[in-house]
Amino acid sequence: MQRNAQIQKQSQKLKILPQQIQFLNLLQLNAVEMENYINKELEENPYLEQAAPAESENVASDLENRTEESEIDYDNQDNWGNLDDDIPDYNTRTENGYQNETPRELRAVSTDSWRKATKRQIRLEEDIEPEKLLLVEYIIDSLEENGMLQQSLQDLTDNYSFGIGRMLPIEEMEEALTFIQDLDPPGIGARDLRECLLIQIDRLRIANHDLETVEVARGIIDNHLENLASRNFDRIKLALDVDTEEIRAAIELITSLNPHPITISPEETLEDNSRIIPDYQIEVDGSEIIISLVNSRAGSVRLGSEADELSKRKLDKKASNFLKMKIEDARWLEEALRQRDSTMLNTMKIIASIQREFFYTGDKNDLKPMVLKDVADKLDMDVSTISRVTSRKYAQTPYGVMHVKDFFVQTITTNDGEVTTTKEIMNVLAEIIENEDKSTPYNDSQLMKQLAEKGHKIARRTVAKYRENLGIPVANRRRELI
Repeated sequence: MQRNAQIQKQSQKLKILPQQIQFLNLLQLNAVEMENYINKELEENPYLEQAAPAESENVASDLENRTEESEIDYDNQDNWGNLDDDIPDYNTRTENGYQNETPRELRAVSTDSWRKATKRQIRLEEDIEPEKLLLVEYIIDSLEENGMLQQSLQDLTDNYSFGIGRMLPIEEMEEALTFIQDLDPPGIGARDLRECLLIQIDRLRIANHDLETVEVARGIIDNHLENLASRNFDRIKLALDVDTEEIRAAIELITSLNPHPITISPEETLEDNSRIIPDYQIEVDGSEIIISLVNSRAGSVRLGSEADELSKRKLDKKASNFLKMKIEDARWLEEALRQRDSTMLNTMKIIASIQREFFYTGDKNDLKPMVLKDVADKLDMDVSTISRVTSRKYAQTPYGVMHVKDFFVQTITTNDGEVTTTKEIMNVLAEIIENEDKSTPYNDSQLMKQLAEKGHKIARRTVAKYRENLGIPVANRRRELI
């Protein structure tokens, strides 16, 4: 007979509370994202208000005077035990979308000036029919930001037909697209790289540009783009029956073309979130390194004065829970912003103390070996916290704007036991590649042997990683015609 029995089992589990996750994500936000986040909170929380500038500055200036005992340690979950149990778990701050550990990338968005300029070209055509004008403008509005057409003509035709209430023959869509491809800039409306380059090369043919070179270039674009990408010049020469000089001239012509018809120039207006805004200001004054936050957030928001009055009113349970949640959110954000600023300042101070020599000279060779754990140990924090504080953050230094991660330098022990930095090895690697025979460049295995001969014995996959970090392509893409 089987009997049920109770068994007591003790186990340890690490529980991370929503507020801890939220604070870690606050650390990860850069200056622009932080601005957007605070504005979003001000819009969504009726009991949160923006503090007066003077009040915010006073709080920021007191950051360094705050003792560790007066701050909340967000790495310690015991400090989150006073939350109101009446607040529903499903409606906490993690619902706002910041629990995701994946860093969010900001997109640079160009203005629509090129679309307007293209449409102005159309209106210069005196004999264009109104129906065709609408169709052409519809296609222009459907183009990507780089001027390319990614949708299929069939999808465009179906969508347009639905809008006008009748079936449009796909031939009319094709005719309208051909009309657009005759406009400037050359390549606009192209559906892929090959078509974009062919449109541009045909314009050169019309302009009587060195017709022999144009024909060879057109042959490469039309049938041998893959061979060109893999630098398989011998196969191209054999297929087109041309010599090395003709291939070289054709390739020079192709590389002068634009892979995309629309590119964003420095003069074009970009959205504010596309610019790099430093998080730190680092100045050197004699023997002193002065560190500050470019835009301190401590004291920038506060709980509204009407919250206390509202909390005294008798409300139903649902309204009361909502009020408690929003008030708790406001109080949490107010203190979390103080702690964020303090953590960021303390982290950068440790980095500056380790890399003091670099900030005096500006020479990257003076950067000392330093990894995230070195900073974390000095601050008695977790490595992941330091990683968030330094990821996607920039510092304004006397030597220009630098990514904070650039201050970290890893080390490797050489064959003879000496310690060297990865930067030194990458410099040696770049020198080897610079001096290689361009007609037969080294592959990663050969580069590994070359480095070993110079005293840097590292694995082939590490060589590949360093080469990629230097922005150097693989061997077959480095091959040049001699």
